[in-house]
Amino acid sequence: GGWQPQVDTLETWAMRSGREVDTPLPGADATRDLTQALLLLQAQPWAQEAFSQRPELLQASATQLVQCAAQLAAGAQCQTLEGREAFWSQVQGLVRRRQGQGAWHHGLLQLAAQWAAKTVTTHPAQAPGPLPAGWIVLSVGGSSHSLQAHANAHATIPTLWVNADASVADPFGAFLQPSVRPVWVCDSLETEAHATLMALLDALAQQEGQIAMVAQDRLLARRVRALLERAGVAWIDETGWRLSTTQAAASVMSWLRAAGAPTKSDAWLDWLKSGACPQAMTDGLTALEAHWRDGVRLSPARGRVGALPAVVGAVQAWALDALAPLAIAGQQTLWQWLQRLGKALNSCGQLDALCADDAGFKVVTALHLREAALAAMHGGGGAGLDHADNLLLDLDGFTRWVDGVLEQHHFTAPAQAAARVVFLPLEQVLLRPFAAIVVPAADAVHLGSAAVTAALLGDAEAKLLGLPHAQRHLQQQALAFAQLLRVVHVQFIYREFVDGEPQRPCPWLVWWDLKRRQAKVAPLEFRPWVAPRRALLAQPLTCPAPVAANALPHSWSASAVEAIRVCPYRFFARHILRLQPAQELDDAGQGFKRDHGTWLHETLLAFHRQRQVETDDAEALLAAGETLLTAWQVPPADAVPMRASLQSLVPVYVQWLHERDAQGWAFADGERSLLAPLPGLPDVVLKGILDRIDERTQVPAARQLLDYKTTARKTLVDRVKLPAEDTQLAFYALLAQLQMPAHGELSSAYLTVDGKDAGMLVPHPNVSASAQALQDGLVVDISRLRAGHSLPALGASADCEHCDARGLCRRDDWGVA
Repeated sequence: GGWQPQVDTLETWAMRSGREVDTPLPGADATRDLTQALLLLQAQPWAQEAFSQRPELLQASATQLVQCAAQLAAGAQCQTLEGREAFWSQVQGLVRRRQGQGAWHHGLLQLAAQWAAKTVTTHPAQAPGPLPAGWIVLSVGGSSHSLQAHANAHATIPTLWVNADASVADPFGAFLQPSVRPVWVCDSLETEAHATLMALLDALAQQEGQIAMVAQDRLLARRVRALLERAGVAWIDETGWRLSTTQAAASVMSWLRAAGAPTKSDAWLDWLKSGACPQAMTDGLTALEAHWRDGVRLSPARGRVGALPAVVGAVQAWALDALAPLAIAGQQTLWQWLQRLGKALNSCGQLDALCADDAGFKVVTALHLREAALAAMHGGGGAGLDHADNLLLDLDGFTRWVDGVLEQHHFTAPAQAAARVVFLPLEQVLLRPFAAIVVPAADAVHLGSAAVTAALLGDAEAKLLGLPHAQRHLQQQALAFAQLLRVVHVQFIYREFVDGEPQRPCPWLVWWDLKRRQAKVAPLEFRPWVAPRRALLAQPLTCPAPVAANALPHSWSASAVEAIRVCPYRFFARHILRLQPAQELDDAGQGFKRDHGTWLHETLLAFHRQRQVETDDAEALLAAGETLLTAWQVPPADAVPMRASLQSLVPVYVQWLHERDAQGWAFADGERSLLAPLPGLPDVVLKGILDRIDERTQVPAARQLLDYKTTARKTLVDRVKLPAEDTQLAFYALLAQLQMPAHGELSSAYLTVDGKDAGMLVPHPNVSASAQALQDGLVVDISRLRAGHSLPALGASADCEHCDARGLCRRDDWGVA
């Protein structure tokens, strides 16, 4: 009658005709499936102990359970009513055989089979409802339509079965055209990305219509998209990516991580910078970050050492109030958690911002946050999500649930206007009228490898049950690859090395090449890709040597003097340009080491200032450390290693201290701040803080400057072997000579206070002479710099390997044409 036929998949036809099955199958809704799986697992007695000891195992097991149940349900639905009983008998036999192979996997598989069996009812083709007047069934890419299994149920309906595939036994025999484009071979991922870009631009210039790029390698696809944007080419990405990798998902997760880590500054900053912090508090947020990075203790929820500026305190108070609905102990139902999260997002306007974003709207929909926010304001149960009122979770469990849901959903970006380049997986290229196809990552890793079956079923078991398995996957991929060869303009690209390992081209390319050779057709040409070249005038870099005569600092610390002696350019970068690397907040390395060192210094200072002869030194030192841990409100996780280090230090330190008492030495002062003008250049001020000053009053009187170190003793010994190269102790000695009254002979030493070398002195030999030499050298050096002498980058020191300014001076590129 002139009407176009309706084109459907089996699922869209069932929904359009009202023939869906009553019970949703596992795998249809990731949010509902994960919730149901968690509820089922929590009710299993055999899993309770494992889940209590390892809560994260619950989420992983739920994911496996959903995958297996979805596989079994799909397999059962493809069976006729007569064949379904035999299918479930095979599944039950498999479950019984697994009983002796491991209780855990047996329990999960049995639970998956029970869940799938309850959901599979009637196949859509056999459900009541109107039937079409005729069928035209198109099969391509090795697809096995479940409709075919039910064709006999409606034998009176005219049916045309169209198979658009080549032969499974010889998929490439019909595509042996004499002239084909050479296969480009690349040596790296970056080279492959540029080769792909050039192939796409070439196809756009030569062909009309859309160009397909088969995106088997997502990392490569991201790089190609960036190169296309740089070239001003619009694109469509039909492959999509996991919803959990979007910025919208990260902003939602940041709320939960901040609420679950009240002492972690990095979690708080991630959250506040994700859009949660009100615009009016932007300045306060910047000040808060600077305050945390410069502070001693990093504890956003429990306070810090020192008074908070007013603008910082306002942000911190707002943050604590905003997180209060989520930062609760104990268990809540899933729906109550969603209500709390939805209400928190809505309170700062972030829920509306998410809904206005494409990825954000998908996040809100997947988590049912809008319904939860409305329910929180007006009351109501979890009607929008099955079992949400029955599933009990703590905050960590809820965080894992949200992460798991976002991980299972996918997001596809909306198409750009007039886009001609389409990124899509291999199976979506089939029978579409593309003018040209570009296939990068045509190697054996990304194309032609067997699929991984679900965790609970082996490949042989999946094949026995008629479920997707490796052999079927390879057959379907070979047939899909053959469909590409129908297009005249097709370009294959692969790289020789993947993750450092030599890599072969995909087996389909090798098979196709073999068929061509057997048929006496020109074989494929594997040609190294050579990037287009253009002539550039060589401009080799030279060692930078800036002049800063009028920008020299007026106050000089030991670190500034050390920097200019090691490398003048490092001094220029740090102390004239004032470039400093941002301090890490909550890392387990340098951040903790810095905090631990500060606490240890303060503990020793408090101990010595309060030390009394009649008290037990070991107990007093431990008590001083505990007092500071309490006063600083150090998180328990950080306090454990700090307390352990002090307990190991106390015996050796007290023994060393008693020996020192016997020698007549006594603690005089600690953390002493000194300022002194440099003789010869009175407008230059030297500044520093002395860790400890000991004095001996008996004849001969003496004074010794001690600098606490957590460095290994061998490193310190090597440092003082050449006294003129040890800047720190010489600088402190110079300050003491200029600012403190004389008290007999002056000496200086490093005192190790950590590790197996704790309680050992490493003296600087003849530190007074080194201090005088340092003074004379500083006068000369600063005078020359003021006169216009340059600050060159030396580039020859071992310190260059770990220098923060290495990328600024471009040491690695000097002299490279």
